[in-house]
Amino acid sequence: MARYAAGSRTQRSLEEGRRHAVAVAQGRLEAIKRGETYDTLASLAERDTTYLVDGRPFVVTHTIGLSTPEEHAATVGVTVTWSEMIAGSASPRSIGLTAIVSRSLLWEGGS
Repeated sequence: MARYAAGSRTQRSLEEGRRHAVAVAQGRLEAIKRGETYDTLASLAERDTTYLVDGRPFVVTHTIGLSTPEEHAATVGVTVTWSEMIAGSASPRSIGLTAIVSRSLLWEGGS
């Protein structure tokens, strides 16, 4: 029974880490939508950052594909990495979200 309880706590911790990472990635994509223009997207790759959620660091990296999948569109990728403690050792985890945006899209924060 004790092993089941320990396994259940580990599973909850893994799920919590994943939920936090998805929230960070979604929040970052929304911030990009509100605060960037098509012309400033390329500089995102130089602005990787770390967010602390419940004291745990989540590292955010960006990938930008201008004119992909077509001219005047861009593919914006956000990857969030973090570590989980599994059986006493740190295990790296990551999740990625991608959005396609158009230059003609009316950005809330851009022109």
